[in-house]
Amino acid sequence: MIERFKGFLYHQLPGPLIFWLISIYFIGSYFSISNTLKEIDFIYSISFHLCLFFLVYINLLVLIPRFLTKKKIPIYIVSCITLIAVTWVLHKIIFELVIPVIPWKYYIVSFTDAWILIVIFSSYLLVTTLFKLSKSWFRLQQLEKEKTDTELSHLRFQINPHFLLNTLNSLYGLSLRESKEIPTYIIRLGNILKHALYETQKDIIPLSTEILYIRDYISLHQIRLSEEADIAFIITGEVDNTHLSPFILIPFVENAFKHGFGVENGKGYAHFDLKVADGNLQFIAKNSIGHNDEVKNKQYKGIGLENVKRRLTLLYANRHDLRISSDSKEFSVQLELKLL
Repeated sequence: MIERFKGFLYHQLPGPLIFWLISIYFIGSYFSISNTLKEIDFIYSISFHLCLFFLVYINLLVLIPRFLTKKKIPIYIVSCITLIAVTWVLHKIIFELVIPVIPWKYYIVSFTDAWILIVIFSSYLLVTTLFKLSKSWFRLQQLEKEKTDTELSHLRFQINPHFLLNTLNSLYGLSLRESKEIPTYIIRLGNILKHALYETQKDIIPLSTEILYIRDYISLHQIRLSEEADIAFIITGEVDNTHLSPFILIPFVENAFKHGFGVENGKGYAHFDLKVADGNLQFIAKNSIGHNDEVKNKQYKGIGLENVKRRLTLLYANRHDLRISSDSKEFSVQLELKLL
């Protein structure tokens, strides 16, 4: 309880306190009959604020939570009109029944122009409602951002295990043939994992870095594939000053090598075409359909593709177009991305 009270004093109280101090000064200045504020002006303003406190906090603590946040707009509007009327009656009671019996050295009377009172009450109701809604909106935005950051961190964590799974499958296939290229393969694997470990922690990287990773990845796979494997990676456009989020393109390359070559002899093809122009990126990946049991039986879940789809939605909402198609012979991916 003590900690909650301290939290209120340090975090909740300062904002409203400043607001009410400014309000007391404003009301005192508005109703003052002289050019300088005197003691009676502050006494009148504080008395006037008794009904404003009632108006504002009934709205904030009762009407907004019960009606506005639940989208009961008609009921909320009617309730506000009723609240203004009740506040006007309270104002009359304070200045005509309560204040006269208090032994002041000043003579304080009620401000009787009803329309000006209604405008003041309505203004305070509107301002505090907008403030409450904006505060809730910013809080919601913060929660959404925290949720997005958490989800992105989780997705990034998934990237390395998925890549490692595919690469170890390749390493296993190479070991069955007792190839002398295994040490080279392991060195390249170490470089790629080192690259993946550091780059995935960044929010954005140069496109040239992603391209280098893809080239290393392709080179690594070419070691285990036969000479009949058809692999091509074509790059056009200016990539030196272009940036994007890490590991946006590599899942499509992984997928092509996973599905594009039969385990028996490594035959098949994987073609990659990257174009950059006018702040837009286009990446096309096409690969043959391999003949391993996973592909034929459609048992592979496509963790990497689902991962990158979700990351594109989070990072490039309304700025990307992803098209995936396949038939019995070819799998095709086309990504169009508006870069930052």
